[in-house]
Amino acid sequence: MSTEQTHPRQHRHPGPGDFPGPRAVQDRDYRQARTVAMVVDLLRGNDIRCAITGDWAASALGGPPADHSVEIAVTPIDAPRACSVLVSAGLRTVGCLDGRTHRFFADDHRVHVVFRRPGGGEVTAALLEHTVRGRIGDTTVPVLAPTEVMIDKLDALGRQRHDFVPLVQIARQLAEHVDWAAVAAATAQSRYARVFLGLLADLSITSDSVCVGGRGRPHLPAADTAGPRATPAAGRARAASRICHRLGGSGRFRIPALRIPILLQENRSRDVYPHR
Repeated sequence: MSTEQTHPRQHRHPGPGDFPGPRAVQDRDYRQARTVAMVVDLLRGNDIRCAITGDWAASALGGPPADHSVEIAVTPIDAPRACSVLVSAGLRTVGCLDGRTHRFFADDHRVHVVFRRPGGGEVTAALLEHTVRGRIGDTTVPVLAPTEVMIDKLDALGRQRHDFVPLVQIARQLAEHVDWAAVAAATAQSRYARVFLGLLADLSITSDSVCVGGRGRPHLPAADTAGPRATPAAGRARAASRICHRLGGSGRFRIPALRIPILLQENRSRDVYPHR
């Protein structure tokens, strides 16, 4: 019998050395910014119209820093030529895995050439004509308009992807530049998008007029909205019950992945989940 079987290895809590330091994070961000600039310069140098989308678009527009793959939107007609240009420049290709993006690696950084939007529609020339200018590092790049960025973000929500925490951060920082009525109209078929827009209204990031694609709010008794019971815990409880209602719940909060405590910037206490 081996030593590991007789003496199981104890769990070790991560220490400071297990996380990247400020300099390592700064170097990583610098290399990713250079990758974005390189890809955009390659495509534009070959007369391929493109725009940054996804997390990097939100970051370029003033949102939180991005640490995911670089997403470049091109039209389906230009997608094969864009792939040829990137392969000729030395990027490693992974292929088209989901029917909407071609995936590459530039060193250790992932690059996605997107020709179909998360909602199913194609990237059109008209969409790329209405881009805005954003900054990534020291480079100015074309970026999808803030409203289009939020539409794509909400269309990407689904059963397997419904973490609202990063979306709340993006929405809070881009709120003044987004046409929320257009976002609500474009994503009205998604129940996850309707819930998220309702949550933004609850957090006073947007107005109630765009809440849940035109649906009204659930009726709440006056005692829950005013008076001595209007405590932070009661507010968290109301937000959780509203989300249950908008997702068609039957009273029990069944979606812990929404992570309501973090969204409301509170700790993970059990009073956040009043029905459990």
